[in-house]
Amino acid sequence: MPPADGETWRQNEMTTDPRWSRCPPGTLRQMADSSRNARRTRRGLLAVGVAGAAAAAGIVWLAGQPQPVELTCAQVDHLADAYVAKRLSQTRRDQVDRHRRMCARCDARLRQMESAAAV
Repeated sequence: MPPADGETWRQNEMTTDPRWSRCPPGTLRQMADSSRNARRTRRGLLAVGVAGAAAAAGIVWLAGQPQPVELTCAQVDHLADAYVAKRLSQTRRDQVDRHRRMCARCDARLRQMESAAAV
């Protein structure tokens, strides 16, 4: 029968039971620190997860936005006469201008055609 003082009984039970032993000094502190660090890590991972989800949502949003169409050199060659004569829509003209900034060959050809048309 346990004594009226439950704490004394627990202490006696732990010292006589071979499955129990006293913790070495500092063990409880290490366990508390470990638990605290695990909690901080979970919070950090949660923050990274939220940031990652926000980034993914931004990428999905950007993917749904109309992207500028990049023209090939063959397409610019095909549009060159209409470009020089200013018969292209503003959108198509912007696409050709964007290609010209990236392609020296097409830019040189269109400059040559524009100077010939100006004469």
